Amino acid sequence: MQFFLPRPHILIAMHDFYPGGTEKIAMTLAGAWIDMGFRVSIAVGGTSGEPDTHIPAGATIVALDPPIKRSLLSRWRLGRRLADRVTPLRPDIIFLPGNYHFGLARAFRRQLPHAAIVAKISNPLITRNGVLLKAVQRFVLRRLVNGIDALAAMTPGLMNDAKALLPDMPVRSVPDPFLADMVIPLVPARPRPPKDMLRLVCIGRLEPQKHFGLAIEVVAAMQPNTKVHLTIVGEGRERPQLERAIARHGLQEHVTLTGYRPDVSTILRDADLLLICSRYEGGPAVAAEALIAGVPFVATDCSHYLRDLAQIGSFGTLAADSSVAALVTAIHHQQQKPRPNIADAAAALSANRLSHAAQGYAQLFESLQAGQRSAAVLLSGDIPQATAEQTSLAANPHKEDVAA
Repeated sequence: MQFFLPRPHILIAMHDFYPGGTEKIAMTLAGAWIDMGFRVSIAVGGTSGEPDTHIPAGATIVALDPPIKRSLLSRWRLGRRLADRVTPLRPDIIFLPGNYHFGLARAFRRQLPHAAIVAKISNPLITRNGVLLKAVQRFVLRRLVNGIDALAAMTPGLMNDAKALLPDMPVRSVPDPFLADMVIPLVPARPRPPKDMLRLVCIGRLEPQKHFGLAIEVVAAMQPNTKVHLTIVGEGRERPQLERAIARHGLQEHVTLTGYRPDVSTILRDADLLLICSRYEGGPAVAAEALIAGVPFVATDCSHYLRDLAQIGSFGTLAADSSVAALVTAIHHQQQKPRPNIADAAAALSANRLSHAAQGYAQLFESLQAGQRSAAVLLSGDIPQATAEQTSLAANPHKEDVAA
């Protein structure tokens, strides 16, 4: 006789509802998990951001009061206080939605030793060059992942990197849900007359990682030979520096800072090219959103994900290096290609559909839950029967590296 394990209670732990990609994806997954029958709680250090627009119905929200605002060391305080606050909830799974939140794991492990902790790799684990800096990062990384039971990598490339750095850590590749499951309408690309202005767009937080100052330098270098306008969508601490760079180059008529905008698809509809100048990335969702809108990308070589996409048709071009000249050359090269076919893009990005990604995580969570329950019942002497698939996955968490 077989007994099926109940679906686990998932706790998502985040600093706040800051409107960044990691937080947005976490809320998207939360809604899908609720629809699949999971109980989902969301624990945050404060409700700053724009929560009303994307918190899924049915989720339980636990917010600290007084809140903990983001700062250099805030995550260490956040971990201790959140762990104390959510202990009565007794979650089965604790989901940390990105590298930024790895530091919460140790506090949760101390307070909730029977919960399985899953952390998503949202960016490369090692981002600095130089032997000494890489050695320091490896040391810090091993301390950060102490207490984490499994890592979920957004791309196979990030998974392989993680396995090389952390050979004893279970790592699965589970794609991010960049795209909804609904059918994408095949709207024709906006025709652009030969002498029309080239419309570039950058989208993301105004933070050092995104390196939007480089994008401004690119526009400056293209003047006056190319009619070009750059729209930078997002908000963050680097806004004053970017405003000064725009003024220094006299680009007030050529560069627009829009601030945070929820209607990214509207902005992409009027763009010719997505420009990504990041120092490093995991799997930038904005590239998928652009391709579905028929907009190609030009990018620095900052991501396994973009490297793979650039090999497909006319999806995009990677610059030879991270210099202004290389990016200008890549832009001119991409301009000679046809715009991406939206149907081809939808097919290439099918793994990033919401249902596929949510199911991949569900399989990982339930395999870990089966393992946790098995350990608990062995101690108690009461051994229920799990499904064959649950038993197999719990015994061998590396059985399937890519979630189906």
